Amino acid sequence: MITGSRGSIWAILGWQYKSAVYYVAAGALAWALHSHHSPLWHLPSLPLAVIGGALGIFVSFRTNTAYAR
Repeated sequence: MITGSRGSIWAILGWQYKSAVYYVAAGALAWALHSHHSPLWHLPSLPLAVIGGALGIFVSFRTNTAYAR
């Protein structure tokens, strides 16, 4: 947890540079695949929305059960 306001973004990236590079590369790859509009990489949005909604409800029930303990 960060409790002070001293420091900079460069200090944080100094010890998290591997994760930062990984996420930037993954984001760039996703953007590149999306920008080409290739039918090979096209995913329909309905199954993703249904699975995402079901997963959200499942996680909320698990969280409520954990708080009830």
